[in-house]
Amino acid sequence: MKKFPASFALALSLCLFTFNLLAKSPASQSISTPAANLNTPQPPSITVSGAASFIKAVYGSASASSVFYVNAANLSSGLLITTSPGLEISRDNVVFSNQIIISQAGVIADAPVYVRIASGTAAGAFSGAVFLSCQGSLAYMLDIKGSVDLSAADLKTANGNANPIMVFPNPFTGNVSLNLGNDNINDAVVRVYDAFSKVVFKQQYANVSGTLQLDLPNLTQGVYLVELIADGRKSTRKIFKK
Repeated sequence: MKKFPASFALALSLCLFTFNLLAKSPASQSISTPAANLNTPQPPSITVSGAASFIKAVYGSASASSVFYVNAANLSSGLLITTSPGLEISRDNVVFSNQIIISQAGVIADAPVYVRIASGTAAGAFSGAVFLSCQGSLAYMLDIKGSVDLSAADLKTANGNANPIMVFPNPFTGNVSLNLGNDNINDAVVRVYDAFSKVVFKQQYANVSGTLQLDLPNLTQGVYLVELIADGRKSTRKIFKK
């Protein structure tokens, strides 16, 4: 029988030894890499529906409330709702304040929030906002427009004559507004006089109430007199053009 060199026998022995080790090892020696985390937190989403586009109040009293509905998802904590000056909010339409909290994480579905113009708000055109914040950041802003009108009693003195007109802004730069109150005026005439009693603006109105807008961009700086004759009652107010 042919003999093989000793070096060949040694190499064969090593191969057999390695084969036996592999045969006894676990079937799978692959290294698995953890899969990417597919559950990444989603950013909060907030939507609002049902809010009134315009709210009216009478000076000295809070307006009737308007309700809007809040829907939110992916909240890690509650929702903070605040208002700008002149507005109040409530969850139950009974107790109003300028701040409420909906302490609910995760999902909020059709949560009612009531908003109204506060009783101490100045007469005239109104513009405000409701702010919805979560996790320390502003997430949604709801604009609220409206007006605060003078009552009929505020516009009349004991002898039936009108009080001085509510004019704003004063001083003004271009346009001014006249608050007529809630009563309907069948016939109204507005005149604006300069310091020399010259009529620089005149406009007649029929069946009006609430607020009138006067466009006065071309007037020079100085003092003017606004005169309102409403159904035969006369009232005046000095205004200043900046």
